[in-house]
Amino acid sequence: MNSAKAEFELTFDSHEKASAIYSALKVETDAGPTDRAKVLLHLNENVLGINITAMDSASLRACVNTYSRWINMTKSLVEV
Repeated sequence: MNSAKAEFELTFDSHEKASAIYSALKVETDAGPTDRAKVLLHLNENVLGINITAMDSASLRACVNTYSRWINMTKSLVEV
């Protein structure tokens, strides 16, 4: 079976916002809630890069949805 991959680059208003979201997500990537998907993060100024490699498309979809929710939640907390 082939793996499924997705790459995202998110641009934020400032390096501080991008860094805060990166730090929050980094904890999750280090913990690795599942072995069905691997997530790599990179930060360059105010751009957050996310690379996801999953065992299959269902795992990829689940991981993208999870990270999307975490990003939205963290972004709303940073903007308070």
